[in-house]
Amino acid sequence: MLTAIYKHCVLTLFICLLQLSKAINAVTDSDTEDACNPLTNATPGFKVRWYNYTLGDTNSFTSLDYMAYEYYQQSTAYHSMDGVETVEFESGFPCQYDENNSDDYFICYCDGYSTNNGNWVCPCSGSKSTSSKTCYNSQADSVTLPLIYDYDTTFTNFTMEITGYFLAPETGPYNFTLGNVDDSAGLLFGKNAFGCCEQNDITAATTDFFINAIKGWHSGQDATTSSLINLVGGFYYPLRLVFSNAISYASLDFTVTLPNETIITDFENYVFTFDEEESYCPAYSTTTVPWTGTYTSTFTTKVTTATGSNGLTTTSNVIYVETPGIETNSTIITGWTGTYDGLDHTHLPILQVYSPQLVMMEIQLHLPLSTSKHQMLIDRKSTRLNSSH
Repeated sequence: MLTAIYKHCVLTLFICLLQLSKAINAVTDSDTEDACNPLTNATPGFKVRWYNYTLGDTNSFTSLDYMAYEYYQQSTAYHSMDGVETVEFESGFPCQYDENNSDDYFICYCDGYSTNNGNWVCPCSGSKSTSSKTCYNSQADSVTLPLIYDYDTTFTNFTMEITGYFLAPETGPYNFTLGNVDDSAGLLFGKNAFGCCEQNDITAATTDFFINAIKGWHSGQDATTSSLINLVGGFYYPLRLVFSNAISYASLDFTVTLPNETIITDFENYVFTFDEEESYCPAYSTTTVPWTGTYTSTFTTKVTTATGSNGLTTTSNVIYVETPGIETNSTIITGWTGTYDGLDHTHLPILQVYSPQLVMMEIQLHLPLSTSKHQMLIDRKSTRLNSSH
């Protein structure tokens, strides 16, 4: 009799573990593993850093290693800026149309071609003062015009690192696009971009680019490349975009298409930079406690809201995955208190996975969304009382 009961319990436990594995895999497939949970002061927009690049170097910007990590290993950023909300620029190149006066020029926004006498031609003349398309200056010169993000740098030769945490506004597929790339660019995503709360101290050294628009020398047309990924709403995902220009023109566009097909070019309210006082801030923490369930698995979602002492609303998403277990008596009390900077409306997803082996896994995700200061106090209590055998 005891042997039969033991076999039944073992079989039940195996089925429960299988169901739990499926539930956990479902969460992993939802791309939460790359999410972070920064709790410090948020600044809307990207952080941009500039690095030196040798004019006319035709090798480095074609290298995956250089574009992924060698650029910051080989030199130190000479300028940085926070709060950049768009990644869209096109430099053009000055065309000196008066052979005897270098002050007479216009900006050519298309690729010029060389002539037999050593000059070059801009096929899309942009000058109102001349009909000439012949340019007498060298395209190999280092040029600082025009400004990029209000910073005067050599547009003809530089490497630029653009980082931030992308906040997914809803769950679903996101299409990231690098367009009009000249000369070279690549996008790293999640832990490949940088570790959680390591935006200011990047150590990632992988060449696994989420979008690879890294081109060879004289590759032809400006590159436009896209990649699709499923994200979970309310999560922060690290992004690192690296761009290099070796000579002459520089251009880059970066857009994201949301699940509702809205195309984002301005990343205000979508990308944030944090003070990063924490050294590690993944989007979840785990605890284990006893739990008793029925012999039927269920999957439900419950949305609750709470109003703090400052009048601000917190939304909690609780996902329950229940699998059969052995009955026992238990009372569970969990709580969390934190003070941090977030949006006026803070979103707090909480994922609970109930396992069959007298254990409940609780994954809590505390996600502030912006910059207004407030204190959030969350006390959560759940009680399971069952008859004992």
